[in-house]
Amino acid sequence: MAKLVIVEGPDGAGKSTLIQNLVALGGFVSAHTGGPPRDKQDLEDKLGKVTQALDAAGHNILVLDRHPAVSDPIYSKVTGSRSFATPGELGEQVGALNPVFVYCRGSADSMRGNISKTPKAHKSPEHLLKVIQKHGEIVKLYDAFFARTPHIRFDWQRDSVLELAKVLRDKGGQ
Repeated sequence: MAKLVIVEGPDGAGKSTLIQNLVALGGFVSAHTGGPPRDKQDLEDKLGKVTQALDAAGHNILVLDRHPAVSDPIYSKVTGSRSFATPGELGEQVGALNPVFVYCRGSADSMRGNISKTPKAHKSPEHLLKVIQKHGEIVKLYDAFFARTPHIRFDWQRDSVLELAKVLRDKGGQ
């Protein structure tokens, strides 16, 4: 099974751009679970997509754009949407995958300025408005999660994608 890297962080932190750059370097493949789960079955389907993507990644490192175990409890708390599993349940599933977490975290101003305002299938205008209004709270919840979770921090304003790729490849070979 491939090594799993989960890239997490608040909206506007540069997760998607980082993942695109890692994939462009070679040796990395990416997957996205498709936004917040709509119901319990959708959550199970998203978790299954992670397993399928790991199986398909071969000798590459799979870089996942968020995982429901991290983002769902944070965003459901802030936006008032429903979370379909407890953080403990999801945490056990993620822990079994032995991922490396990369926490994308820039300054509050740079992240707020980079939030995509374009609605998507999983980001309605109402959801985007809540995310923008409560961005500071989202950042605090991510900071609290990563205060107790081993991770590599990445900030576009000071860190190198090439250096991160080297570290991830070294960890991927373990």
